Amino acid sequence: MKRSILINFVVLLVALFFCALVLEVSSRLLFDAPPSVVIDNLSDPTAAESPMQERENVELRDGQIFSKGVPDAGFYVHTPTGRRLRRGASGMITGHHLSRKDVEFSTNSLGYRDDEIGEKGERDYRILALGDSITLGDYVSAEQTYPEYVERFLAAAESPALEGKDVRVINAGVGAIDLQNEFAILMETGLSVEPDVVLVGMYLNDAYHSQVLKIRRLPPSLSWSHFLRVFSMWLDVYRDRYVYEGTGLRDEGAVERARDEFLATNPGAKGDWRTNEEAFNALIAEHMGRWGYAWSDEFWTIITPLLELMKRVGSEEGFRLAVILFPVDYQVKSELLVNQPQQNFARIMTELGIPHLDLLPLLRNQYQRDGVNLFYDHCHYRPEGNEFLARPVADFLLREVISR
Repeated sequence: MKRSILINFVVLLVALFFCALVLEVSSRLLFDAPPSVVIDNLSDPTAAESPMQERENVELRDGQIFSKGVPDAGFYVHTPTGRRLRRGASGMITGHHLSRKDVEFSTNSLGYRDDEIGEKGERDYRILALGDSITLGDYVSAEQTYPEYVERFLAAAESPALEGKDVRVINAGVGAIDLQNEFAILMETGLSVEPDVVLVGMYLNDAYHSQVLKIRRLPPSLSWSHFLRVFSMWLDVYRDRYVYEGTGLRDEGAVERARDEFLATNPGAKGDWRTNEEAFNALIAEHMGRWGYAWSDEFWTIITPLLELMKRVGSEEGFRLAVILFPVDYQVKSELLVNQPQQNFARIMTELGIPHLDLLPLLRNQYQRDGVNLFYDHCHYRPEGNEFLARPVADFLLREVISR
C-alpha cells in the first residue's frame, strides 16, 4: 500500500512538472513577456497636450506663458496618471509666492525643467533626479535648484569613476506629487534617458496613495517565469474589469486614523515646539494631513514597496537607485531632536539595500552653528540652501553610488 502511494505521488509530481514545462514553453512561444513591474494607464509621452485653460492669473503672449505668483495654472497639465509639467513650455512666473522673484521657467519635450536631452553617448553619465517641488525648484532660477548644483559639484570632482565622463543631472521634479507618481514618471519617460543613477528626493508627505495608478508585479522569486507573468497580467485585467470596477481605492480615513493613533501614544499640549516635546507632538498632529503623516506606520507601509519596485526596475534597466530624505524645517529649528521618520527611513533603506542620505543632521548642525535660515517655508529652500545641500549630496553619490 505504501509503495503504491509513493509511486502515485511520484507520478503526480512528474505530471505536474511536465504540465508546468508545457505551459512555460507555450507561453514563451505564443506571448511576449510583460515587464515584471507594470503601471497601468501610463500617460502617452507622445500625446498632444491639453490646451491651456484661460485663467485670470495666466496670460499667453507670443506662445509664452506668463503666470502670476504660481506656476500651476499655466505650466501644469492633468494626465490620466496625475499631475505633470506641460511639455515644451516657456515663459515667466512673475512674483512667485515663495521667493517673490520673477522666475524664468521652461520645460523640454519630456516635460522636465531641463534642456533637451538627446541620445546618450559613450561619455555621458546621467543622473535622473525625481522629486516634488523641492526638486523642481520653480521658485528659483533653474541654475539655483539643487540638481543643478549637484551637477556642477560632480563635474568638478576629481573622481576616477567619472574620469572622461560628461556628468548630467536631469531635473524631472514635478510640484505637488508623491512617490507613486514619481515612479510613474520614471516608467513613462525616465527610462528613455537611460540613467546611470536615479536619485529620489523624498519628503515627509510622499505617501499619498493615488486612485489612478495601479501597480502590478510578481515577487522576484517568481518573475523569472514567462507563464506566471502572462497569467498575472490576465488576472489583473479580470480583477480590474469584474472585481474592482467602480470601487474607491483611497482610504479617506487614513489621516484621521493616523492622528488618533499618534496622539494616543504621544500626547500633545500647547507650548513652544522648539523646547517642549508635547507641543511638538501637537504640531505633528496638526499637520498630519501633510508632513506629519511620516510619523505613522502607514506612511512607511506605503513607501517601502514603491522603493523596492524602483530598485527592481533599476536591476532590470541597469541603473542604481539612491534616495535622500528632506526634513521639515520644524525639525531643523527645534532644540529637540525629533527624528522618528528619519530613524524609520534609515532602517528601511538599510533593509532594502538602497544607498541613502538623511539631510536632517547636516541642516540641524548648520542652523545651530550659524543660525541662518535656509528655508522659504516649511520645506522649500532658498538658493543658498540648495547650494548648501548639493555638496553633501554630490559627495554621497560619489562615495556610495558612483564609485561602487
